[in-house]
Amino acid sequence: MLFHGKNREEGERVIAELEATAGSGRLDPVIADLLVQEQIRDLAAENAGAYDRLDVFVNNAGVFMTEREVVGLR
Repeated sequence: MLFHGKNREEGERVIAELEATAGSGRLDPVIADLLVQEQIRDLAAENAGAYDRLDVFVNNAGVFMTEREVVGLR
């Protein structure tokens, strides 16, 4: 299982916490700032042949807003 982090130190800290909680040793860190196109390309090139397939990709992006805004689906 891959775990993406923006920087290595934070990624490794989160992986250690997840593994201690879940008891799993199956998380592989992949590090890249997804705002930097070159880092995205490097990440893809480094991992392209390392895994048979990608079953699920979850992109959990956080946003800080100073005012509450509710947007409904139509």
